[in-house]
Amino acid sequence: MISCKLSQPLPLEGKNIIEKVNNAQKIFNNSFGLKQFRPEYRGKFIFFNTNKKYKGQNLMFPERFMHITSIEDKSNYTIFPCNNDITYSKCQNKCNPSMAHPEYQKIDRSECLYRLARIHWIFEIINLANSDDASIKEWTKAERDNKGNLVNKSFIRYEEGIVDYVIILKEDVRGGKIYKYHFITAFPVFTKRNKIQYDSDFNKYAQNKKSATSGTLK
Repeated sequence: MISCKLSQPLPLEGKNIIEKVNNAQKIFNNSFGLKQFRPEYRGKFIFFNTNKKYKGQNLMFPERFMHITSIEDKSNYTIFPCNNDITYSKCQNKCNPSMAHPEYQKIDRSECLYRLARIHWIFEIINLANSDDASIKEWTKAERDNKGNLVNKSFIRYEEGIVDYVIILKEDVRGGKIYKYHFITAFPVFTKRNKIQYDSDFNKYAQNKKSATSGTLK
C-alpha cells in the first residue's frame, strides 16, 4: 500500500500511450479537470486552463493536462522518477524527449506513466488540505513567472510514507485579497534537491508566520 490516505495509482488501461492518456484523462476530468467536479482550495475557485494550443500548434489534450502527465529532461535528474515502480517497465521513452510520443514532443516533454498514474491525487490532496490533514504542508512563495512578473505561488505538499507529491497554484489577488487560484502544475517529488528546497521553503514560511503572529500579540 502506497498511502493510507490516497487511493492507489491508476492501472493505466489502453493498448497504446494515447489510449492510456485518454482513459486517465476521463478519470481526471471527473475529479478535477472539469469545472463542475473541481474542488475549491480554502474556499476559493481554482482555474484550470483547458487550452489545447501551444506555440501555434494544436494539441490532442489541454496543454496543462499534458504538462502534468509528462516530464522535462533535466541534467539534475540523475535517477528515473519511476525507479522501483511498475511504470518503469512499461515506459517506452525513459525520459528521452527524442523517444517521446510525437504529441508530447510538441510541448518539448516526454510522456510519463509514473505521473499519469497519479493525477487523480490532485483532487484528493486538495481535499486533505481543506481538512487540515497532518500530512499536508502549505506555504506561499513569491517567484518570477515566465514573463518575469513577480507572483505569489501557493504550494500544497502531501508527504506520508513513500509518497511525496506537490501541487502548485498561482494566487489571483484582487483588492488585496485572494480572488481565485490558477493551477500551475502538480507532480511527485523525487529529487533530493527539490525535497531539501521544499523543506527549507516551508520552514522559512512557518517561521515568518510565527514571528508575525508573535508580533501581533505584543
